[in-house]
Amino acid sequence: PTPQAITMHMLSLLPRNLSRTTLENVANICLYLIELSVADYFFVTTKKAIVAIAALLNAIENQERQPLDGNNTFASIHHDYHFHIEKMLVEMDYHADWCEITSVRDRLWDLYHQSNESTLH
Repeated sequence: PTPQAITMHMLSLLPRNLSRTTLENVANICLYLIELSVADYFFVTTKKAIVAIAALLNAIENQERQPLDGNNTFASIHHDYHFHIEKMLVEMDYHADWCEITSVRDRLWDLYHQSNESTLH
């Protein structure tokens, strides 16, 4: 599966109480980050699942400061979802290298901040 397909599957696991707008924003940022990774040689040897996980965590972090319906923020969901991803990967017997995920997240943030899209958020 592609990083996009993996990301869409993981998005389906997000809490159901999130607004459609919030989910769309997270999905759009995820897909944009994945598209940025395609043009960067750094990602040639990176597993697709690692790119998907890193993009999703970055997109969720990006939404942390955005208001949800009411006074809630995305911060608690980010923490819970990070834990949920770890648990899901262990159950699938997929041993994620969290140092690698952190490195990929950092690289995706660098690419994002260099892009024109970052000035819109």
